[in-house]
Amino acid sequence: MLTVVDHGSTLSWFDAKAGCEAIGLQLATVSSAEQQAELSTYTGRSIWIGLNELDQYGVFKWVGTGQSPTYTNWGSGSPNGGGADGECVFVWSGDYRWYDRNCIT
Repeated sequence: MLTVVDHGSTLSWFDAKAGCEAIGLQLATVSSAEQQAELSTYTGRSIWIGLNELDQYGVFKWVGTGQSPTYTNWGSGSPNGGGADGECVFVWSGDYRWYDRNCIT
């Protein structure tokens, strides 16, 4: 089951993660097409998910479990490896695919 928390503003990945943890939740781990479809019904906005490459550049892992993804839904051109400091993943509301970007923006 997924829970989407709308803070009514744009948050960095770190702020979204902290906001979830403050209420006993974590950013979503999407491990199947069924979960991706469920996530797509919850939002009309782009949202952060728990996938990131903060520990090792080029290696994406899920926050909370540290596991590599077994299912992905990358959009065109992603992951693009554009940030040397590591990047985090969001679901873009335009096509509900995954894109990586700087975790602070």
